[in-house]
Amino acid sequence: MTAPPSGESTRKIVTAARWNELKREHTARTARAARRAAWREDDPAAAGDASPIDDEQG
Repeated sequence: MTAPPSGESTRKIVTAARWNELKREHTARTARAARRAAWREDDPAAAGDASPIDDEQG
């Protein structure tokens, strides 16, 4: 792979890709935390089909 003429544009692309990755991770963590909280409140309907065990599998 050839580098673009300016290293700056490469940095921006990597930063944007990393930012998107962080957003996906944050969204997944938030969703898992919400399911766990609903499960703890003994409201499986609010937790969907998820249980704390499901979270460990991804």
